[in-house]
Parts: sequence; C-alpha cells; structure tokens
Amino acid sequence: MISVVIPAFNAARTIERAICSVLNQTVEEELEIIVVDDGSTDDTGRLAEAFGAPVRLIVQDNAGPGAARNRGIDQSVGEWVAFLDADDEWRPTKLRQQLELLRANPAVRWCASNFVSRGDSGERLRIPTAVVRRATGRSGVADNYLRQAAARRLHAATPTVVVHREVLDAVGCFTTEWMWAEDTDLWWRIAHRYPRIGFVAAPLVTVHLDDASSVRNRQRLESKRGIVERQLVREHLKLAAAAGSADDFRRLARTRLRKSLQMMLYHGHGDDALETIGEFPDLVGRDYRAAVAVLGRIPRLSAPALRLVARLLRGIGLERESGRRW
Repeated sequence: MISVVIPAFNAARTIERAICSVLNQTVEEELEIIVVDDGSTDDTGRLAEAFGAPVRLIVQDNAGPGAARNRGIDQSVGEWVAFLDADDEWRPTKLRQQLELLRANPAVRWCASNFVSRGDSGERLRIPTAVVRRATGRSGVADNYLRQAAARRLHAATPTVVVHREVLDAVGCFTTEWMWAEDTDLWWRIAHRYPRIGFVAAPLVTVHLDDASSVRNRQRLESKRGIVERQLVREHLKLAAAAGSADDFRRLARTRLRKSLQMMLYHGHGDDALETIGEFPDLVGRDYRAAVAVLGRIPRLSAPALRLVARLLRGIGLERESGRRW
C-alpha cells in the first residue's frame, strides 16, 4: 500500500483537484489518501469527506503543515509514504514512474521528481531535464543529494517526494516548530543518512503559484528576512558534522545563504543581511561579505536600485526565475 498525506488549511477551492489527481494515478498498488484538515474554517473537510474510500479525513485544531503531515503519517499504514499539498496536483503517471525507479534500485529508500510551476506568467520547468540527467545518469539515481542540490541540479519539492516508512522511523518526521521550511529540514535530515536519491527527470507534479493564502503570505515574509534560513543552516551544520556530510552540506549552505542574502537586500532588510554575514562569514564568502557590508548599511538606496535592476532583467528576458513574485 502507498499512503498519500495531504495537509489542508482553508483549501476548499483546490482540495478536490488535489484528491482527484491522486485517484487518477495509473498504479496497481492500493492507495490510501489521508487528508488532514488543519483547523479549516471553510468547506475543506466536507469536500474531502464526500469522496469516501480510499479518502480518509482527519480533523485537528490548526497546528501548521508539519504537525498536519505528522498526524497523517502516524495514521497511515503504507510501506511507502507520499506527500501532496492541497493546492497542487500530480500527473497520472507520477507514482508509477517513481515506483518503477525504486523497484529497479532497491537500495534507494526515497525518490523525488522534477515539476512545473504554474502561475500568472505561465508554466516553468523547475530544472532542465538535461541537468537532472547529468546528476542521476542512466539509473535515475544520484549518489549524493546534498552535493547535487548545492549545484542546483536537483530539488526535492515536497509534492514530488515518496519515502519508505523505515526512513521516517530512522530520522523522524516533520518539525512542528516552523511554519516554513519544515519540509526542507526533513529532506536534509534524510540526506545526511540516506544520501542516495531516486529522481525522475520528467515533471510529474504541477505546483500552482496563484493560490495565495494567509499562511503563504506569512511564509514569504519570514523568508524575506532569512530568519528560518539562518536557523536551518545553523542546525544542519551540527547534524552534518555528526553524520560525516559536512563538506557536502557546506556547499549547499553557501548556495542557500547567498540566495537568501539577495532576497534580504532586495527587500531592504539590511540588518538581517548584516547579521547573516556576521554569523556565517566563511560560508558566505569574501565577495558577498564585501557587498553586503556596503549595501546592508544603506537599504533605502540599495533596495530600490536592486528592484530596478530586477525589473530591467525581467523586461529584456534575462531573469531565470518566473512564477510567483516576492
């Protein structure tokens, strides 16, 4: 059996689309779909319950996505556990392709896939297919997720992940302390102990960027200041040292912190940027330290200038990132 866990908070507009995308999977294995209504005040629970078996509804007080997923994991019985957010959807062959890869590589205990993000600007493939294949080779397996993620060749997005139950038993489930990046924390914890990951180069999930919510707005605000990013890196530097994955994780941490610094400066959070280079000077690097030391002290000038540059790049088609605008 495959257990599919869907946390949902005020997702009445999208929950039926998400559930139908699971019911339409082209797999022979038995599915159980566990929707965890995390304190919704709309019709999310009623709409999910109306499907009947194999959909099972669990209702709890609002506790955040990590707690909701953990509740679903605890109540599930499948050998494999897959995750889907209530505002996203799977393509029909998603589980079949991933299970075929896992069966061909029985030592691999977790798997993710490419995906497309869909928003006002259209669809965008998360990672070029050729880039993924360079990371995974013909087998579809990368030997070290942290190393490939640092090089931006792989990205384990939560709606794409399938993981064996024994992995969750070994490393634990989602942290309930954060409302943002609780999934990144888990995938990194898994990667420290299970560095090999199966990864399907084809996009098997559609991530919808046009479904705004109060939760996502709060997540964006925290990410602009880099608060959780600093906490993530701080915690995982310790875990990586204990697991023997410090070198690979430091490469990934450098990539993440530099991107976070760009966002802080773009939005005028100079104090947070200065705090970041002060805490992680070696990871950030000399060039970034020098730039932030100047730009972080004049946010009223530097932030508008960076926004102007971003608009120009977007206007002439040079900006790579598309979809949701910060």
